Amino acid sequence: MAGEVTVEATEADYVAANRDWLRLYLTSRWAWRRRMLSVGAVTLASGWVGLTEYGILEGALAAAAGFLAMGLLLLTVYALALWHFPRRAARLYRQHKPMREDFHYRWSDEGLTLTTAKSSGRYAWSDFHQWGAGRSAVLLLFNDNLFFFLPRHVLGEEGAADLIGTLERSGVPKR
Repeated sequence: MAGEVTVEATEADYVAANRDWLRLYLTSRWAWRRRMLSVGAVTLASGWVGLTEYGILEGALAAAAGFLAMGLLLLTVYALALWHFPRRAARLYRQHKPMREDFHYRWSDEGLTLTTAKSSGRYAWSDFHQWGAGRSAVLLLFNDNLFFFLPRHVLGEEGAADLIGTLERSGVPKR
C-alpha cells in the first residue's frame, strides 16, 4: 500500500528518535555479542591470572571479581551514555538548520520518496540497511548510524501500520 506524511521535526522528535535508535542499538545481537565477549574476556583473564598465581579458589574469586568489575564498568558507561545522549541529540538538532524544514515522505512497495523545499530524493528499499520500529518513531537506517525517522505521532496508528507493513514486505531486515 502507498502512504505519505509531512513531518516538521521538532527538537523533541529528534531526541526521541535518537533514543529509539540507541535502544535498538543496545538491544541488537551485535551489541550483545560484543558486551558478552568483553565480559567473558575480562572474566577469563582475571580467573587465569588468579589460578596461575595463587590457586583454584583464588582463581575463582578473581574471575568473579573480574566479572563484577566489568559488569559495573558497562553499567556505568551505559548510564553515562543514556544521560549524555539526549543532550547531544538536542545540540545536533540545533546545529543542523535543514532539520527544521518540512519533510514530505511518500512510500510504496517500490521505495521511499523524500521531498523538501530545497531538494528531493527517491530511495529504493534496497538502499536501506535496516529498519526499526521504536517507541516514538519508525527508523529507516542507511547504516548503523545514519537514518531517516518518521515520528509515530505524525504517522498515526494507521500510517505507522502501513509503513511497517510496507517495510516487512520490502525485504529490508528489521533491527
